[in-house]
Amino acid sequence: MRLVPLSVLSLVGFAACNVAPTYLPDGGRSRVNCTTSPKTVAVKVTRFNLPSEGVLLTATNLGDGRHDTSTTDANGVALVSDILGPGQVRVTGALNDLTTTPGDFFFTCGECDCTVTPSSLNLTLQ
Repeated sequence: MRLVPLSVLSLVGFAACNVAPTYLPDGGRSRVNCTTSPKTVAVKVTRFNLPSEGVLLTATNLGDGRHDTSTTDANGVALVSDILGPGQVRVTGALNDLTTTPGDFFFTCGECDCTVTPSSLNLTLQ
């Protein structure tokens, strides 16, 4: 009967046990399947029930003041990105001396991405 040195068995046992998942300092596991592309939500601007092109929209996070702008296309639609989340984001629009009624999105963000309610907004240019 041939004996295997104890040091070889110890080394094999250590290598097999050393495949535990990586934990974060708080004890949780890091996520490996996160996507970093921002989610966008549509804002439609109308006047007299017709799409309004060229309206400058300003989206502002009411909690920290971050803001972003976009302009409506020929269909009266512009996109707001979840990069302003988390929190309440107010959207207003302006075209010449006209302004829109304000509308609010609520971004709830997790480790990887955000969800938004409502899923779109309709603003009226007045």
